[in-house]
Amino acid sequence: KPGAESTKAEPVTPSAAKKPGGPAAPAPKRRGKFGIQVGALFGTDGSKRAKQRQSELKTQSALDVEVIPSLDGSVHRLVVTGYAERGAADAACADLRKRPGFSDAWVIPLGS
Repeated sequence: KPGAESTKAEPVTPSAAKKPGGPAAPAPKRRGKFGIQVGALFGTDGSKRAKQRQSELKTQSALDVEVIPSLDGSVHRLVVTGYAERGAADAACADLRKRPGFSDAWVIPLGS
C-alpha cells in the first residue's frame, strides 16, 4: 500500500559483542539472522502470557525480547533477536546461560 511502512529487516552489524567485564550486551534493535530463545508458551492464551513474560523480562533482566508466534499460532517463542552472525549469538547465549533462569536458552536461526 502506498504510504505503508516497511517491516522488512535491515542488515545487522556485529555490534552485539560482549564488553569485557560487563554483562552480555543487549542485542541490536534489528531482527538479524539468529536469535536466542529464552522461552516458549503454548495454549489458547499463549499470546497473552508471552506478552506478559516479554514485559517481565524487559523489566527484570533488561532483555529486549521479541514474541515470535509459530505459523499456526500454537506456540509463542520468546526470543532475544538481532544477531547477524551465529558466533555473536553463541557468545551472547553462553553469557546469558550464566544468569539465573536462563540455563535452557539456545540459539535459533530466524527466517528473513
